[in-house]
Amino acid sequence: MSLWTDICEKIGTQVETLKQTIADLKAAVQAAKDKQKAASQECKKLERDMDEFKNNKEGKIDELKVVYVFLFCFNYQLTGIGNLLQVDISKQKTALQRHAVIVKTQQKELQTATLELGRCSSPCCHDAVRC
Repeated sequence: MSLWTDICEKIGTQVETLKQTIADLKAAVQAAKDKQKAASQECKKLERDMDEFKNNKEGKIDELKVVYVFLFCFNYQLTGIGNLLQVDISKQKTALQRHAVIVKTQQKELQTATLELGRCSSPCCHDAVRC
């Protein structure tokens, strides 16, 4: 009886596995059909566009010119913004360089003052000069 139960369980497990495989395959087939339908619709749309272009070449060329002009103007505006940013960056760089010169000058003054303070606090300095 135990052997019979094991065989039945094994067959039951295989049947369930096959059911799941069939369900997965059905889902894959449906997904493929959906993709095919979408691709077919896209092909029909492209064919209509091509026919419309054949029938109205001048109008479509005018539309493309408008799009080109728009893109050209948009690019020009972006270039102008880029130039403004470049000018702003140049101004900031110049200001930073000036600030660096000021900081270096102050560092040298601090170093000189530290050296002078060090000389005044040394023991040999007290005999010669009063600080």
